[in-house]
Amino acid sequence: MNISSRAASSLFVLCAVILLGAGCSGSTQSTSSDSDDQASANEATQTITRSDAIDQYWYQIARNVNGTASVQAYSALSGSTYALDADISGAYVDAIHNGEGDILTFTAEIREDGTASGTDQYGNTWEFTLDMSAPIVESAVQSWAGENGYVIE
Repeated sequence: MNISSRAASSLFVLCAVILLGAGCSGSTQSTSSDSDDQASANEATQTITRSDAIDQYWYQIARNVNGTASVQAYSALSGSTYALDADISGAYVDAIHNGEGDILTFTAEIREDGTASGTDQYGNTWEFTLDMSAPIVESAVQSWAGENGYVIE
């Protein structure tokens, strides 16, 4: 074998080693990436029951409880309970509509059991109960779950 044949053989072997090494390296990176994708998929599919989500993460979920919903509203002044529409923002009852055109305003924080209490602009005390299966709560739970990698079972 002359020198140019040896050089050509050496060059061929060197190229083959480089190509094989690059192929192995790409395969390893792909496997690592696949592992990362699998870990992300596992995180995205953590399951939790709706009641556990509310019990454990209510104050995170609460910020998404927004809209109008029917509440049971107990007036300490009259001693009666009424089904009234309430304006809710960030899990606070901001106002209730008495059905006669009057609006009473509040700052009553809804707890994880759906209850809240507050005083209206006239100084009257009220207690509220929001049905925790109401659409605005369900929507908030689903939003929280999606944002935090949970699936509600």
